[in-house]
Amino acid sequence: MMKTSDPLQRLTITSASLAGMLASEGISPSANSPLPAPSDSPGDSPTPDQLAILAVAAAPVGALRIVGPGPERGVGISTSLLWVDPGGPFVIATNTTDGFDLSLIPSRSVALSWLDRALSLSTLPSPPASDRLELDLPGYAALLALADAVTDVRLREQLERHQQRVVGLSMEHIQYAFDTGLRTDDDRWAVSAARLVCPVNLSSVADQLAVGLERLTIMGLTSQQANGIGVTQLGAPYVSGLSSMPKCTGLATAVTVTSGIDVSHLTVHRSAIAVHVGVWKAVGDQPWLVLTQPTAAGLVRLIDGLITGR
Repeated sequence: MMKTSDPLQRLTITSASLAGMLASEGISPSANSPLPAPSDSPGDSPTPDQLAILAVAAAPVGALRIVGPGPERGVGISTSLLWVDPGGPFVIATNTTDGFDLSLIPSRSVALSWLDRALSLSTLPSPPASDRLELDLPGYAALLALADAVTDVRLREQLERHQQRVVGLSMEHIQYAFDTGLRTDDDRWAVSAARLVCPVNLSSVADQLAVGLERLTIMGLTSQQANGIGVTQLGAPYVSGLSSMPKCTGLATAVTVTSGIDVSHLTVHRSAIAVHVGVWKAVGDQPWLVLTQPTAAGLVRLIDGLITGR
């Protein structure tokens, strides 16, 4: 579970007990809430502190959902940051094996500080890169596969005690890296990590990597060399970051507006050397994203803007 810092109140409860508690107060969670529907029969009544938590968690105006790999490979952790007013208070709701862990925190500044720690933003380097990449799904998939292929080569060189060197990669090697990432849950690899958390189906473009690599070449991120496909100076910051055993987290904000619920999706790649953020502009039939390399503070400002609507 993602820890909070000195929460005002905390409620750890099974789903069944929570459903009974909601029934006792006549509370039906809204569409933006992660809480279960009330049970048919009332349960224990909440204390005033617990009721303060439920007031936010059951009817949030905004929700930032965080999905990331769990302690076991392929087992995800889902946490929601919930609010009625963007000034606070906020509730952090984490799904447990049999229920929920709910914590009330006082303000947006404390919530952003928690997010910083939860995503390991300020604890590791985060140099910025000025370039932003607009990638369709085949291009994004090709970049992830290229990063995993580079990781594979570097690890083999280390095991054989060779110096790391720039190498050309074959199309077969890149395709193998992608296919392996699709069928395994080791989130230390870029394809597997992204597959577990991104809002689109990566496997849908498994047969389009060549198209994706061609687009990377047109953008100047890769080039055809005598010994295969190489990474250019422009592409190096992205490939290096994504090939440094990244921690990948999916974020989705859902804010209630007059016309319904407005949803935004982000995919955050946190490696030992940089932060890369994919802001999904479309997740339907033709998904695409803008990939950037912000500082940790820049990403926190981006998330703050999603919460406040600025």
